[in-house]
Amino acid sequence: MTTDEDLWDFCIVGAGPAGLAVASELAASPGRICLVEGGADGDDGPHGFPPVRLGAEDPYPNGDVDTSHSAGLGGTARQWSFELRAAGQADDVVEQGCRYAPMQPLDLIARPGIGTPGWPIDRSDLDTWGEAAHALCGLGPYRYDAEHWSDAQSRPLPLDGTGVTTSMFQFGPASAFTGRARDDLVRRGVHFLTDTTALWLEPAPEATSVHGVRVAGADGTTRTIRARQVVLAAGGLETVRLLLDTGRRHGRTPGDHAGLVGRNFMEHPLVRGGLLATRAGDRWLSRLGLYGTRQVDGTYVSAKLTLVDEVVEKKELLACSALLVPRDAAYAGAGSQALARLRSPSGRREPLARKALDGLTVLAGAPSVARAVLAGRHQPSIDRADWAGGAANPRYSVFEVLHQTEQSPDPDNRLTLGQTTDALGRSELLLTWRWSLADQRRIGRSRDLFAQAFAERGIGRMINTDWDDGRPRLLGGTHHHLGTTRMSAEPDAGVVDPDCRVHHWENVHVVSGSVFPSAGFVNPTLTVVALALRLGRHLRA
Repeated sequence: MTTDEDLWDFCIVGAGPAGLAVASELAASPGRICLVEGGADGDDGPHGFPPVRLGAEDPYPNGDVDTSHSAGLGGTARQWSFELRAAGQADDVVEQGCRYAPMQPLDLIARPGIGTPGWPIDRSDLDTWGEAAHALCGLGPYRYDAEHWSDAQSRPLPLDGTGVTTSMFQFGPASAFTGRARDDLVRRGVHFLTDTTALWLEPAPEATSVHGVRVAGADGTTRTIRARQVVLAAGGLETVRLLLDTGRRHGRTPGDHAGLVGRNFMEHPLVRGGLLATRAGDRWLSRLGLYGTRQVDGTYVSAKLTLVDEVVEKKELLACSALLVPRDAAYAGAGSQALARLRSPSGRREPLARKALDGLTVLAGAPSVARAVLAGRHQPSIDRADWAGGAANPRYSVFEVLHQTEQSPDPDNRLTLGQTTDALGRSELLLTWRWSLADQRRIGRSRDLFAQAFAERGIGRMINTDWDDGRPRLLGGTHHHLGTTRMSAEPDAGVVDPDCRVHHWENVHVVSGSVFPSAGFVNPTLTVVALALRLGRHLRA
């Protein structure tokens, strides 16, 4: 017979940033909390994940989806790859981390022109949790305006009035989630069930709530963890698998009353914008430190360029950033040769044939690099904090421009269950994904606006190297699995409500990038952590 000692107040599935953030807020309550994680400290656990299979001709940018998510404490934070270096110690990697920034207000409103439905909350709901999210993520002050992080040698580019602006990324360490977060939660009474794989939910007879979560231990033995409230914090792939496998087992999929569980899968495509060739010796080159990666009062920051919200909304564009990546001497030499031949008036449009010639010119000085670029093998990298050099000797004058972009939601981009199951009864996932031609053309128009701003202010000339009829070359995705359990005010428009509770289910909640109705372009972790803290406070109430 089951007793109250076997009943948890809160069962959280997933020990990545979302699950740990929910637990950190719930730990202030007197409730009994367990956190279920399929892996442990340093591995993906005894059972791993069932496969995610792509269609035969699916162009999904990451290729092997199975490598784009992780079990184990910290979740996908274990895959973060940005190197956070100690000042003055270029060769010693301190640890791995990732980029953070809040979504823009425009990202959360309905934009019918590109098909985004809008969020049922606004930026102020997220800003309320900004400082707390920063503390949990190991970040600096909740400030993303360029002026706050500027100094005499690190200034924003002079782009006022062009529709292009500068804002910031911050960088935080993976250890905020792979190490100290768990230790702190254990001290506060959270019980971790590691090497324990969630299989599906166990609905109550009335099918408006669940008894708990069916799990498998390391030896494959299954049992049900009973809980008053269940939080699925397992990411955009595994949360969908749990919900759909619940439906396969029990005849009703939580949240799928409108057929939206698994639909509207979004990524953040990463594309080449071209090369920005500048005049070597230009004064502004000596002040580019803001666009490199550097420490300011112990916080790692880097600037990005974006289009202002008014331009994005008026022209019905997708949100995207422009990152400046310095290139080596081969690029610089070729860029200087190209620039000598490119003296047309600022802002003048060039015919396609001339654009092709520009690309060939800049690549002529670096044939081996050119071949790699055209073959898609020359992957971008961010150099050390001092890449801008000093005032007397700027190190670079040619920059590759990379765009991390928004993708509009498309219900045909979706996750479904396959026919194959693993030894525990979990289904394989099938991913259908495409990047629409309309999205690609919108990014092309954004790229042109960045180029126009650079030309108008005499910063340099954009040389296109990797575009085909206005469509960008896709470098890859960013392992951001978004949109598959979207948030909505009305039940028929989404899967979860504004408090992240699954519509029509009393005690099932979801928190991850899967609840995003639209994606913006920034890395989602800061928004996910803010949502998770917000959900934790709601559940405490």
